[in-house]
Amino acid sequence: MSQLITEQPKSLLVLALLYRRDIHSRETILSKLPDDWRVFSLYEDLPVEIATMKSYYSKEMGDVDLLQRDFLIFHNMMPKNSLVELKELCQKIEFPNKDLNERTLNLDFGLLSLENFLLATGKSFSHRVYLDRGVFAELTYQTDGNRYQTLPWTYPDYNNESVIQFFEAGRQYLKTLLKP
Repeated sequence: MSQLITEQPKSLLVLALLYRRDIHSRETILSKLPDDWRVFSLYEDLPVEIATMKSYYSKEMGDVDLLQRDFLIFHNMMPKNSLVELKELCQKIEFPNKDLNERTLNLDFGLLSLENFLLATGKSFSHRVYLDRGVFAELTYQTDGNRYQTLPWTYPDYNNESVIQFFEAGRQYLKTLLKP
């Protein structure tokens, strides 16, 4: 029998941004987040060859050449059970007017831990676990003990060696934070 962990394991907060740079700026988007969230590292403007999801979202968000994909890792550590609230925050920022279904901004929060990287999503699928209030957790990376590994369903934007190295650097930073 396993013993239940009473203290929630902490993970680093991650934000994936996809936005129309002619309408939004990263600074404006970040200003809508809590003031005490501090960026540790930024992977800025992934090229379209890597950020293939730009093409997918351009159907909804407009000209692919105006879309910018950034990944941010924050200094802030969060409990894993915060994914629901993080996804709800995304929704408030993406859709400030609930009557409009048009998006020029896509935010996805994730939690980076030593053992895996989880993304919050509102879409059900066989490899996603339902959490609460319409939010699912998607396992995007898992470790082989030493390094993050992609999975068959890992989104293309996350399935590139330079992006994996970026998140792995965040994982190494987390190791330093968790040292006693």
